[in-house]
Amino acid sequence: DWGRKKRGIFGTIETIEYDPYRNARICLVNYEDGEKRYILHAVGFFVGQQVIADEEAPIYVGNAMPLDKIPVGTQVHNIEMHPCRTKGGRLARAAGTSAIVLAKDEKWVTVKLPSSEVRLLKKECWAT
Repeated sequence: DWGRKKRGIFGTIETIEYDPYRNARICLVNYEDGEKRYILHAVGFFVGQQVIADEEAPIYVGNAMPLDKIPVGTQVHNIEMHPCRTKGGRLARAAGTSAIVLAKDEKWVTVKLPSSEVRLLKKECWAT
């Protein structure tokens, strides 16, 4: 679930797994409605941890929210490039990578990517 499209529903991390086809680990999340999905693992995840994708989610490792809700200076990963598409996160998904929220204004959020590129993204884009 790279888009973290399951919004407003808490999920519990059941397992942290090795995936031979990628360089980052993945976590199996069991949501309250019984559905199970995989998300990208980040440092600080643990089995039994509750995660949520919501606009009002608390600032905590594993919670996904729009970029305009994330404080300046916070490290994020799995960032969407286009807010209204169904492709999900496209930036900072590899193992050990993260981007930093540098600045925000009315329409755009400035993010420094792992390559040191500074990019403007729409504030409606989601990140974890």
